[in-house]
Amino acid sequence: MQPTQAELLKTLIDLNIEYMSFNNVISYIQEKVPGLNLVEDPDLQSVGVDLSMRVVSLNAKSVPVERALDIILGLDLAYIIEDPYVLITTRQKACQRLVTRTYSASRLVGADYQGQWQELVDVIKRNINNMSDPDVAAWTDEGGPGAVDFFAGKLIVTQTLKGQESVVNLLGQLLAVEGNMDTHHPGLKEIHESADQGEKVFIVHGHDDLAKEAVRSALLAQGIHPIILAEQASKGKGAIEKLEEYGPSACFAVVLITPDDVGASRKASDKAKTNDEKVGLLQSRARQNVIFELGFFIGKLGRHAVCPMYKGDRDELVGEVSDYHGVVFIRMDDAGAWKTMLGKELEGAGFRIDLAKF
Repeated sequence: MQPTQAELLKTLIDLNIEYMSFNNVISYIQEKVPGLNLVEDPDLQSVGVDLSMRVVSLNAKSVPVERALDIILGLDLAYIIEDPYVLITTRQKACQRLVTRTYSASRLVGADYQGQWQELVDVIKRNINNMSDPDVAAWTDEGGPGAVDFFAGKLIVTQTLKGQESVVNLLGQLLAVEGNMDTHHPGLKEIHESADQGEKVFIVHGHDDLAKEAVRSALLAQGIHPIILAEQASKGKGAIEKLEEYGPSACFAVVLITPDDVGASRKASDKAKTNDEKVGLLQSRARQNVIFELGFFIGKLGRHAVCPMYKGDRDELVGEVSDYHGVVFIRMDDAGAWKTMLGKELEGAGFRIDLAKF
């Protein structure tokens, strides 16, 4: 039985692309994943999108095709799975397309089965609506095509792709405060507090001040508040205590892996016969605090909310993070293409990003 396009999009691939045309990148991916059929929407030209003029740079190891596409397509494009092909189209067109998905909600509904599921539906409709986000379809009771129902412990939601993302994020927040559910649905106070954290991003950095300031400026341009540990009040606390205090105030972290130190394997160094051989073994490395804080935020926020970026030799710097495979590391190129990739990561985490502001 032939795999579906959705299954093929989950195939892990290695990409080492430097300034390759978009069309060649698509051909390259299709060669690596036989059966994957990536098709350009013929309407792209009519809205001024010429894929042949786009240039892509991306270095990634063991990353799902769907994840690579998310980054390559940027903020203005997206894909729609239409077996037997995957359509590359505008994000606006993709967002307007309605899909129906089911979500397990048994943990959010107590003994008052009928009453509490209706409260859950009401919470979803109040927090996710067309008034607050034009990419979300209006609900049926507002005269729109969006629908949400409940059956056998599952939510059945018909919404745009952006609406479905919002449902996933909201259900995650509801589950996170599940312990505070006494007799009613989760308090919206906790949900709103969680949403307030969405405007803060933690920047983990080493000694490369230019990289740090470039990321700070990019975040500020989007109205996002950057948090830098060294700039927070110490109040007599050590670095780890400060990290524990200020880290949770952000819901996303950008980790800058820059070549600030050098080092070598002790085992290889012991085998070297001369000092010159030992010096030749030295490779660029990130500061140890950066690698530590990368792990800290993966544990605190989850992999989906941590964006590692690097400057220098990828194999030397990223290779040392041996237990973090299958994740895209964004290269901070001189041309500034990294801003689009970072914007895509932020958008995927729930931030509203305007590419024109970078």
